[in-house]
Amino acid sequence: MSAAIGLIGWLFCILAGIGGVYTVAVTVIFVGYFSRKGPVATASPPVTLVKPLHGADEQLTESLETYFRQDYSGAIQIALGVKDAEDPAVEVVKALIERHPDSDITLVIDERMHGPNRKVSNLANIIARARHDVLIMSDDDVRVGPDYVRNIVAALAQPGIGAVSPPYLGEPVAGLWSRVAAMSFHYGFLPSAILAKSLGLAEPCFGPTIALTRGVLNEIGGIAAFAEFLAEDFEIGRAVRARGYGIAIPAMTITTLCSEAGPEAVFRHELRWARTIRRIAGAGHVGSVVTHPFALSLIGAAL
Repeated sequence: MSAAIGLIGWLFCILAGIGGVYTVAVTVIFVGYFSRKGPVATASPPVTLVKPLHGADEQLTESLETYFRQDYSGAIQIALGVKDAEDPAVEVVKALIERHPDSDITLVIDERMHGPNRKVSNLANIIARARHDVLIMSDDDVRVGPDYVRNIVAALAQPGIGAVSPPYLGEPVAGLWSRVAAMSFHYGFLPSAILAKSLGLAEPCFGPTIALTRGVLNEIGGIAAFAEFLAEDFEIGRAVRARGYGIAIPAMTITTLCSEAGPEAVFRHELRWARTIRRIAGAGHVGSVVTHPFALSLIGAAL
């Protein structure tokens, strides 16, 4: 019995060693990826920023304000949508309209459902009111820098590119446990995604922001075609690749807010995320065990 336990312990130690090599490799690739210069836009076509909203907290106004600080010479329509006229986000949008009278802001209130995915249904209703052909869809808890639109448009203009999806970091807004949640983005998700992209193992499409042209969106069946899926970002990426296009992951980051107030909220988020990854990328889900070398080494040493 003790011999078997010892062998299992050595297995964990070997996995920890592999994880250590992985950590060094992903660090080198990560630094190199974000050190490169991105493409420069040669044109500034008009853009519609598509923002599905649901509910309002004290962070929503500041998150939306970042989209009004864009360093971009082209026209920008900011289209925000809710499904319920009583949604608290409506008052936030009305306040933004008053605060930015010179901005092109469209508020869409439409309860129509196109499938069980409420976010995608909201997106479909908003895009029906979009006036421009370059569509940048982003979540309501995402904050961006002033070069956000400019960098995305430059990446989308590259030959063979059908969609652009910038990587994202977590921004803690609720104390210790929200910082723990943000760490999972910084040290787990993002390095692994960049490694997979750099080695040609995957072309991820990240939910917080997906940009494409109306032409490409029509080619893949329109946004409503993804209202039947839970992981719509993955399915959109797969549909774009199936049409022969690439997905650009520019060397920039955006932030998504982490508001988990306790360990149970962090656990639920991580469990939901793990289940989704297991469903869409089973091999990657199994292989992700080596991304936890510290925990593996502790178990190995104990055994």
